[in-house]
Amino acid sequence: MSNDDLLQPTIATDGRVRPKPWRIQSQFYVCFFGGPIPGTLIAFLNAKRLHLGAGARRNIVLAGLAATVAFALLVYFAPLGERPGRTVRTWAHLTGALLWWLALSRIQRPADLMRNAAGDAEYASLWGPGLASSLLLGAIQNLGVWALTRL
Repeated sequence: MSNDDLLQPTIATDGRVRPKPWRIQSQFYVCFFGGPIPGTLIAFLNAKRLHLGAGARRNIVLAGLAATVAFALLVYFAPLGERPGRTVRTWAHLTGALLWWLALSRIQRPADLMRNAAGDAEYASLWGPGLASSLLLGAIQNLGVWALTRL
C-alpha cells in the first residue's frame, strides 16, 4: 500500500458538488413577506437540496396550492375598502405565515434534523433567492389574485 492510497476518500461519491440547503427558519421571512407562491417555490427548491423524496416535494406543492386558493378566497370575500393593496398584502402575509408554520417547516424539518445530526450544519444564504422570489413572485401573485378575484 502506498501513501497515495491513504489520501483517497473511503466513501465513494458521485463527484458532484451539492448545494447547501437554506435554513428552514429563514424561509419564514420569504413566506411572510412574499406570500404562499414564493414560499412554496423556496421550500420546493430546498426540499431538493435536502434530498427529500418526490412525495415530500408533492406535499409541499399541494400545501402551497391550498394556501394560494385560500389566499384568493380571502381576498375575494374581504371588503377592500379604501386601500385594496393593503388588504391583499395583509392576506398574503397571513396565508404565507400559516403555510410555513402548518406545512412547509414540518415537511422539511426531519431531513434538516438528520442532516444536522450527521454533523453538516452549514447553510447557504437565502438573501438573494429569498429577496428575488419575494419581490418578483410576490408582486405577480398579489396582482394576479387581486385581478382574478375582481372579475
